[in-house]
Amino acid sequence: MDAAALSRDLIIPTFVVVTYVGENTGGEAYTISNEVSGKHFGANATAVSFLEALRETGSYARACASTGLPDPVAQNTLAQFMRYGVVVAQGVTNQDLPKANQPLEAKAIMVRFDLFDAAGIAARFAGLGRWAFSAVGLITWMLLGGWAIASVALRPDKLAYAIAQVPAINLQGMALFALCFVALKIVHEMGHALAYQEMCRRDGIASGPIRMGLSIFAMTPFPYTNVTGAWRLKGRMPRAIIGAGGLYLEFFVVFGATLFWAFTGAGPLQDAVFQVAMFAAVSSLLFNLNPLIKLDGYYIMTDLLGLPNLAGRGSQAAVRWLSLALGAEVARPDRRALGYWVLSYLYRWVIFAGIFWISYQFDPRLSAVVFGIVITMLIVRPLARSLKQARGNGARLGRVLAGVGGLAAICVLSGIPFRDRVLLDGQLSRFETTFVQVPEAAALRLDADGLPVLESLELAHEQRDLHLRRQIVESATRAIARRPSGAEIARLQTDLAQLDEMGGNLERRATSLRVTASPDSVWTPLGARDYAGAWVQPGQAALGAISTPTTAHLVLWLDQRDFEAGLLGRADTAPLLVRLEHAPDCEFQAQLVQTEAQLVLRDGAVKLRATIDLPAPPCFAEAPSGAGVVARKTAEPKSLFQRAKNSVERALQDRLPIETLLE
Repeated sequence: MDAAALSRDLIIPTFVVVTYVGENTGGEAYTISNEVSGKHFGANATAVSFLEALRETGSYARACASTGLPDPVAQNTLAQFMRYGVVVAQGVTNQDLPKANQPLEAKAIMVRFDLFDAAGIAARFAGLGRWAFSAVGLITWMLLGGWAIASVALRPDKLAYAIAQVPAINLQGMALFALCFVALKIVHEMGHALAYQEMCRRDGIASGPIRMGLSIFAMTPFPYTNVTGAWRLKGRMPRAIIGAGGLYLEFFVVFGATLFWAFTGAGPLQDAVFQVAMFAAVSSLLFNLNPLIKLDGYYIMTDLLGLPNLAGRGSQAAVRWLSLALGAEVARPDRRALGYWVLSYLYRWVIFAGIFWISYQFDPRLSAVVFGIVITMLIVRPLARSLKQARGNGARLGRVLAGVGGLAAICVLSGIPFRDRVLLDGQLSRFETTFVQVPEAAALRLDADGLPVLESLELAHEQRDLHLRRQIVESATRAIARRPSGAEIARLQTDLAQLDEMGGNLERRATSLRVTASPDSVWTPLGARDYAGAWVQPGQAALGAISTPTTAHLVLWLDQRDFEAGLLGRADTAPLLVRLEHAPDCEFQAQLVQTEAQLVLRDGAVKLRATIDLPAPPCFAEAPSGAGVVARKTAEPKSLFQRAKNSVERALQDRLPIETLLE
């Protein structure tokens, strides 16, 4: 704060109240409240003494002298008092006070709007709050919950149908879902307000303003209720009840909605009510009751265990641990607080990973912005702030510089590309192999050479029928030729053209049923012997394989994930260095020749083809067909950052479309 502000007369308004809540409530012994704005915060005896000295003297200098507070501590305390409206300096407004500016990247993720005071609304429903948070209300809640759970369990078919309807939700269903969900969240926030009001009534203190507003986190709106006045309550259990009040009142509605769904017929309203009830139950378990983020579960846990401001103390423990690692002479950090910080930090990564995945599905360009925000919020800013605090705690300058230099070196090295290679497993092939499949239902027999012969009675019948129809049309054409008629001749010519087209189709079917092989081909029966003399259907196992000698080439396989990561392009021609697995000293050159139209996907691997460069070494000529090979291809240089980016994209994107890769 500037010297001019410190020299002004200071006033403590009459609506500023100090409440002693005791030493065993889990928080600070005192709560300072601004009963007009509804702002409350815990304070220790030193801060309260400083506030009382300001009230008596109206002077910053005299208050410091009477309490003996060091000037830096006193200035920070006074700044907090003025920010909460507890102390007013003549001629100084809130706009003149230094603001705790939220980082830009944090504003892009989360924005909070304070909207209105809900104390009047809560007062109108005070009777409902007194009943809900009584023993009778709790018993009713438990019985209602048991009834709802039993009703769902006894209707498994209706439950399965309702779950199956979720992916098929239409625009009307989405609108009903949104309307019901917003109403449920309003009930949730009123649960906190009513619980706070009821606990204040039991403790004999005024509840004061109850501010409600809207938080927008990752483009998702969340209502909130400010009940920090709960720190004035003399006990941990009342504060825990306030923390659980939202879910408690919300589940009154969820249980009722579940019973409405269970005992009524199917319909859009019933579907929306059930979907909201189930979504509320799942989200409560995953988010609201999760103590690793500062939602209801966090405040319930910290109040019951007497661990106030656990998140803040966890951050301090992490800074203290870092300070010790950097050579500062400070006390060892609280292990429980440090452990909580580690778990909550990892969970934040999980949350932001989900946000990153959603943004990537929406637009990969947007995901790059989200990635930058995440890195800044979870690594850059916390690390810079922690290093600054560690240095203030007495960390050794050499260790700090070494740590910063090491991180900088890692960042630089992760951006430097270096050459890479791709290893492809495969085999040498001196044959082109074709598998004989069953194109349509037919009778199977084997000829003298063991080759399958497929005979389709349906095809033979259609061919005979076509032959007879053609004879009739040709006969009619000859008869008309004796007494020409243009219209009849044109009609018969059209019939002949249609019959020719049908004949071509039947001939193609007959060709697909013929199994032919050249004299030097090798026939390998697979299922032909098992099906001989029987009827076979399309989709059965291949009858056999015909291997025809051809120019030696390589058949190579690349894991589909590596292909998606960009290790090879969809149309890639590149030199390969190949060696035989059974004779590692036998090396030769080959050429990868691959086009996108030739891509084949089988068993999670992409099939590739390579030709042999001539002249090949003598050891190659001695290698049999089917010999295993390992081919090495030099890949484009990539940095560690690019490799990580490829891995993330590989995990996020869909698999290659199989229909475009089948042979």
